[in-house]
Amino acid sequence: METERIALSQRIRERGDGALVHGLRGRPSNRKLAARLEQKILARLRQRYADFGPTLAAEHLAQEGFPVSRETLRKWMTKAALWRPRSQLVCGFGGQPTADACPGTANPSPNGHPFFTVSAHR
Repeated sequence: METERIALSQRIRERGDGALVHGLRGRPSNRKLAARLEQKILARLRQRYADFGPTLAAEHLAQEGFPVSRETLRKWMTKAALWRPRSQLVCGFGGQPTADACPGTANPSPNGHPFFTVSAHR
């Protein structure tokens, strides 16, 4: 314990406050996949699996010889705007879908009356 304290105080004298920060801070992780591989996988996603979510896409890519975890793929797809988490989807007032925010829900009112539509101002 005493030798650690002496070593730390010596590092503080030599490097100042930076001695308290971990030595690997700001450097890329050793586990990080190459950017070239990331671009190759994203190109493959755009080509064949554009409408897949990260989990299903990871399974199909693994069958093709691209073993990437679904969380890594989720991060890449979100960054490349190929996929958005459900929490980031905007679907109108109170979770009700609108035509422009959620495709496929042109009019939530069965009879088209403005009182029942989401866009009606009450």
